[in-house]
Amino acid sequence: MGAQVSHSLDDFYTYAIITNMYSHEMDDFVYEVVVDICARTFKLKSDKGDNKIIVCEDIDEFMRVLEVCDQMLMPEMIVYADLALTSDK
Repeated sequence: MGAQVSHSLDDFYTYAIITNMYSHEMDDFVYEVVVDICARTFKLKSDKGDNKIIVCEDIDEFMRVLEVCDQMLMPEMIVYADLALTSDK
């Protein structure tokens, strides 16, 4: 029988990002990721015009996804959305 492999939670987050970034047939490629810090979301934009949004439940999940993006994407592919600022006037 084969060896048993254990995976950490971060392995699954990395796999989820890779799965979202590249389709199984490798037809679409991510050319830009828009990071919205306030909403804790990542918008993956493909070269064919499709968009996928990853919504993070908490800050730890957000930071893990951001780390995967930083490791796998070139810096010019990561764009940060404007911060949502409100003022009382």
